[in-house]
Amino acid sequence: MTTKVCSSHYKGLPSIVLENARLRAEWLPECVAKLASLVLKHHQAPLELLSQSSLQKLQLPSLGACFADYDTSGFDECFPTIEECQLVSESAQGNVTRLMPDHGEVWAMPWQVETLSRQALRFSVYSASFGYTLSKTLILDEQGLRSEYCVELDSDAPALPYIWTPHALFAVHPDTELLIPAHMDSIYNVFGGSEYLGEFAAIHRYPLLARNDQAPLDLSLIEPQQAGNCEKYYFNSPLQAGDSFGFRNRYCEVEMRVDHQQIPYLGVWKNQGGFKGEYNFALEPCSGIYDSTARAHERGTCKVLQPGERTTWRFDIAISERE
Repeated sequence: MTTKVCSSHYKGLPSIVLENARLRAEWLPECVAKLASLVLKHHQAPLELLSQSSLQKLQLPSLGACFADYDTSGFDECFPTIEECQLVSESAQGNVTRLMPDHGEVWAMPWQVETLSRQALRFSVYSASFGYTLSKTLILDEQGLRSEYCVELDSDAPALPYIWTPHALFAVHPDTELLIPAHMDSIYNVFGGSEYLGEFAAIHRYPLLARNDQAPLDLSLIEPQQAGNCEKYYFNSPLQAGDSFGFRNRYCEVEMRVDHQQIPYLGVWKNQGGFKGEYNFALEPCSGIYDSTARAHERGTCKVLQPGERTTWRFDIAISERE
């Protein structure tokens, strides 16, 4: 199956597109290398898999901006943190305290793009604040989107604790159901004050959440937008070798895989009308928990990149059509 690459425009910004007979993917190099659109060419009608905002033109964020103040749709990268935090790192000159901004740095930075072949692109970005280069190589084929990430730290930079997660917001289509490995049967709430999940750090069984005088809530399903709430939780069991996760709806099934040794944790975000009135969800494989890299580093639950060190990981999305 032939894949082609071309330049285009999306909501007022230059874009680059990979497209074949089944799939079309569109990125915005100037706007944080966002994957703005991922379309399955369904036999009935094209199906947009990613959540779309009502904005007609996108604004470029500035480094350190608040994520919620900008377009919250599509697929951005969170690195080197999710939650804003003050990180204390050791260096040759002693301890260094640096701010890791909301949703990390790289979602608010322009990336460089290279066309590697007719079906492959490479995006990269350099952080002067932390001394790392993050790159992702993307291949679109008949199965879906394959991604290989690489982060390399300057030899004279302080050690870098980090969290990476793909902030991929998916659209809710009829009959959407999350597909989670069976051994991952309990969750840890990280969204304080959630309507059903309670306070931060509350632990619940998954997928059926017991409620006092009501039928259990199936957490593998998405509530109606009118529910007006949000959920964010992590599974207590880490991903294992051979695990896949994803979702299905009336039209397609999406299966995701990561390197479980590099990316061992899995989180879920559901926006059921509670944030900006939007309706979407995300499955978030993570290199560290819970959201704040500073807190994760204190607990030993995140990766740490040493000066001059380089590490890689994969994140693959397979998309199949349902009859």
